[in-house]
Amino acid sequence: MQSRSTWWIIGGACVKFLLMFTPPYGDLVNWASVADILLNAISTGHYGQVTVPGVYAGLGLLLLPSFWLWTRLPVAHPPVNQAHMLFSTSMPVLLLSFLLKIPVFLADIGTGILVSTLVARATNSPSKGRTAFLLWYLNPFNIYWINVFGGMDIIPTFIFMAGVNLGSKEKWFGSGLSLAFASVLRIFPLFTFPFLLAVFRDKWRRAFSFMIGFVVSLAIVFGFALATGLVTSTWIIGTPSRQFWLLDFFGYNLTNSYVKLTYVVIALQLFITYRYWHKAELIPLATVSVLALLTAAQAYGGSGHHFIWASPLLTTSVMMNPNEKLAYILTFVTACLGPFISPIPLPTYTDTLTWGAFYAAKTNYLLRINLNQIRAFATNKTTLDLQVASNRTR
Repeated sequence: MQSRSTWWIIGGACVKFLLMFTPPYGDLVNWASVADILLNAISTGHYGQVTVPGVYAGLGLLLLPSFWLWTRLPVAHPPVNQAHMLFSTSMPVLLLSFLLKIPVFLADIGTGILVSTLVARATNSPSKGRTAFLLWYLNPFNIYWINVFGGMDIIPTFIFMAGVNLGSKEKWFGSGLSLAFASVLRIFPLFTFPFLLAVFRDKWRRAFSFMIGFVVSLAIVFGFALATGLVTSTWIIGTPSRQFWLLDFFGYNLTNSYVKLTYVVIALQLFITYRYWHKAELIPLATVSVLALLTAAQAYGGSGHHFIWASPLLTTSVMMNPNEKLAYILTFVTACLGPFISPIPLPTYTDTLTWGAFYAAKTNYLLRINLNQIRAFATNKTTLDLQVASNRTR
């Protein structure tokens, strides 16, 4: 069994490496431009405000080694912009595409290891841990958005999963620190924070350690940025108005009206979690918080790579709860039928159907997790009531 798993891992690595040489498109071109801007700033010693890279600056810094290595290669170095890079098959551009995806590939492997570790620890079964790694590693959805598209979201996702792993080992300061670092790179860990606090009911010392790691770390990062002039408070407040995609996480257009559904769904999920969940555990809380965000925010199409945030959590969850198997399969089958990823060209009019199916699958998964928790709550309450009634009759 272990030797078979090894061959799957080796075969998967070969396929992923080949796919990393695909022509760049989408956000990968933007990431290359950000790395170029940051490298020029470092080379010239001129550190202006981060108005150009904006919210991409953090991930751009992590890509600097790959971009710098490309500038040292004995090949032509075309301008890093859409006109020269988009879908280009020239060797210099393909090399840049490959090098920029190396941190992504490493984060992919690291996330798989963390998923495997979490499952093996929770189920006390190393074999289930290995299966969890393969389920993550060979998932076509993950392979496409990480290795072909070059989705940088896997990097903050890896850091976030490291925080979940540390929290499962009661290392709460490190967990909070990891979540803070991930929040600087991407927005979604901020939405998980109030959910994860449910773990600390009547455990104030652990909660304090977690909050110190999270809040103080964020304060240091933004305090440094403000003090050095890299950003201003006005720039931070105005970020959503400049980043149209960020607004999509708070609402979306529906029949020419801007519907802010995220606040409602997140608030409702928080109420259900704190009121009706039988047992507040870290992995289910992290899973339901990210899934609620992506269900509320992503009724719109064209941003499937954001679901990478939820993918390792759902992989962990389904390995720990086999009764979720059908919901898991339905979710990722519909995810793979979305635009761009499907290997079979589909008519454009099917986009609304396939994205609608994906949205329904996410909603189904979210409802299933909540219903399981509510049933457990009701069963436990009934048991307690019967015990009380029994004690009164004695």
